Amino acid sequence: MGFEGLADATVTLADLLDVSELNVGSVEQLLSADLTLLQLVDAVAGAVGEEEVVGLSALANLVALHLPNVELVLGDILGVTTDTIPLMAEINVPELLSTALLVASQGNAVALPGLNLSVPGVANIEAMLEVIEPPQIAIGPVGCIDDADPPCAGNWKTEARTAQLTLGLGANVNIPVLANLGVKLGVTAAGARAGIEDVDPADGGEWHKWDVEVSAEQYPLVSKLDLNLGVLSTSLPLLDPGLDGSGIPLLDEFLGSLGLAGSLLVNLLSAVGNLLGAVVGTLVTILEGILGLLASTNEYYKASTDEVCVEATALLGIIKRTRCEPAPKLTDDIGTGDQTIGWEPSLQDWISSFEAHASSSSMTPSSQRLEWPGQREASFTGSTEVALELGSLLSGIDLELQLFGANIPADGLLSPVLAVVQAVADEIVGSLAAGVIDPLLDELGVNISEAEVRVIHIDHRTGPPELL
Repeated sequence: MGFEGLADATVTLADLLDVSELNVGSVEQLLSADLTLLQLVDAVAGAVGEEEVVGLSALANLVALHLPNVELVLGDILGVTTDTIPLMAEINVPELLSTALLVASQGNAVALPGLNLSVPGVANIEAMLEVIEPPQIAIGPVGCIDDADPPCAGNWKTEARTAQLTLGLGANVNIPVLANLGVKLGVTAAGARAGIEDVDPADGGEWHKWDVEVSAEQYPLVSKLDLNLGVLSTSLPLLDPGLDGSGIPLLDEFLGSLGLAGSLLVNLLSAVGNLLGAVVGTLVTILEGILGLLASTNEYYKASTDEVCVEATALLGIIKRTRCEPAPKLTDDIGTGDQTIGWEPSLQDWISSFEAHASSSSMTPSSQRLEWPGQREASFTGSTEVALELGSLLSGIDLELQLFGANIPADGLLSPVLAVVQAVADEIVGSLAAGVIDPLLDELGVNISEAEVRVIHIDHRTGPPELL
């Protein structure tokens, strides 16, 4: 769902209290009322200006169509830890509604249709999101728990957080003439948490200006990858580039679309040539036993019966004989393929059984000072890059053992086919991470490599400074 035309729209709690349709008479009732997501969108539409109503009307139509009865409590979105609530504090409308959407989706794995995802070489990409814990906008006092002196070491009186969610992708890849590769790729992203360590009046004693010390830290990324390989029963003659109808040009084009070197085919073609040469050699030996010394031989592929044939002429050039054998299949040499241990055909089932590999890297807790309100945002750079983190998952899988089995000789087609599968899987995983998961997490407000903390409002009129 988009928020076109609403980027700068804001609403206050006082605005929402004035919306008669909500039928609430106090902030306490507003924060505890059971609302549907549609009621909240309509309430916000009743509180903003005319320019924003058009965008909210379109959003309301989408909610009415897809999420008509989804319920939430506004207090789950606004984490209030103070007795005095700043009614006039302005809350960004897209942030409020996107947070509400994640709150409403908590605990349910929902498909994300209509994303128009496009990754070279990949067909049928599906995406699914499960919200474990929704984000929260925090309202409350500054400082450390128990009034300890900063640094708070993450123990803040008031804590804002991004969403903790699992995002999973399922994709199918057809490697021409070799195999179909299924990919399940996902992350559990806990995002970041932040608090205000301290607030002091700015130099000059102006009470509407503050020096704010902001601190944030990031939870580790948790990630998982599973693969399912189905080897195609391609006749080996179709892997001969010199044969009319060979599939090698298609395979070469596919690898080129992924930016993979054509050298991956060299060992494959050599292994195919050796296997076909052995079949032809056996047929020649049989014909020699029939005709004696041979003047010439001609080997060819008989597509109508899927056979490798050799036509031989006896030394005197009078008698000819032809001998054929069923063409060897790719699966005859390396089997039909297999799947990694955690593979589930259903993306929803796979997400539900997410036994993930936890990353050891996380954001180092750190602090920054802002001169508020001139400076409202602080960015904290972490050490985790999603694309790099997910890309490294493949190196932790023994593809030969899990996808091909333990008893296949490596001197046949196994090594060259494994090399192609590994290169393709590596490229696809990297593309899905950088081209799909990263952008989707950004849209959901979860940036693994960076946390952005915004101080929306500071209220000092009723006592010690409090934040929103």
